[in-house]
Amino acid sequence: MLVYLVSGIMIITAILPAIWWLLYGRDKEIVETVEFYPPDDMTPAEIAYALDEYLDDEELMYMVFYLADKGVIGIEPEDTHFVLKFLKKAEAEEPDYVETFLEWLFPGREREYRTNRSPFMSMEPVGKMRDQVREAYEGKYGDVYSLKSDKKRWACVTLMDINLWLICPLSVGFRESYMAIGAMMFISLTVFAAWGGFDNYRLNKKKGIIQILSGTLLTVGGLGSWGAMMNTLSSSVHIYVFWIVEVIIFFFSMIMHRRSDKSREIMGRLYGFRTFIKEAEYDKIQKLVDEDPNYFFRILPYAAVLGLETNWSKHFSGIACGGGKWYWSEKEEIKTHDSQWYGDMMRSCAKSMVPKKTT
Repeated sequence: MLVYLVSGIMIITAILPAIWWLLYGRDKEIVETVEFYPPDDMTPAEIAYALDEYLDDEELMYMVFYLADKGVIGIEPEDTHFVLKFLKKAEAEEPDYVETFLEWLFPGREREYRTNRSPFMSMEPVGKMRDQVREAYEGKYGDVYSLKSDKKRWACVTLMDINLWLICPLSVGFRESYMAIGAMMFISLTVFAAWGGFDNYRLNKKKGIIQILSGTLLTVGGLGSWGAMMNTLSSSVHIYVFWIVEVIIFFFSMIMHRRSDKSREIMGRLYGFRTFIKEAEYDKIQKLVDEDPNYFFRILPYAAVLGLETNWSKHFSGIACGGGKWYWSEKEEIKTHDSQWYGDMMRSCAKSMVPKKTT
């Protein structure tokens, strides 16, 4: 009897997320507009935050090239790495986090930073900069996602945790229910990874798919292992119900993320900007370069944040984009560097500044 009671409770927990999604989590249509520049002069850091409310290490590093385009930073090659050189202060109208970023790269009277000297990314200035990016974005546009959808998303995780605990009394007894704590922590982390992939998918499909697949596989694998471990009764009805219900809740938790009205407007412009970077026609690019000879370099860090730096570089294979004014070398002939080279160099430079993740 207890088996069927618990199974019934778990089924109810699967119905609730569907109702929440219909009421609070279903996103409205985003209308894509035609854009040739980042909306409202947003920096690469703000665009990265707008995508999924998070600014990762490599996205942060593309601010180097945003500031290089502004004449604030110069770049020189040195052996197998690069040297960033402080050239001048940023303009007063730049957001506060730009100054924080520069103070982090060039503390005190330092005027050079070597990219092979990878910093500890969680150090105070970097955390401060992330907070300032969030404050700058929310000050202009408000929250990225509606508060109600965020709350319901986390409520889904709570329901998953409840189900992880519910099958313990049936399988190992009430006294051993503490065993569910470890499973709850693991599942919460893997679900969070899948969320990030779903939020990233439309603007950065490669990154989004990787996160969705890794988060989903880990979540399903964890649920499967937990259910198999708990399957000690002669009747395993509750185990099958558990697996089905948890997958349903996980699915709704991932798609339950409604953007705020202002965020949806900004995303429409970002989608249009991304579409242009990805599919730009030769004639239009040539016209923009005629208007702004530095156009390739101005857009390059934004293309990188959107995961399209290779596409952007290829568009300029037959267009003279000139040399980056911020890059110089006594050993290299700068005129021989094409757009593809600059795209590869930027990616290499940014990655070299990010500590390699240990497994």
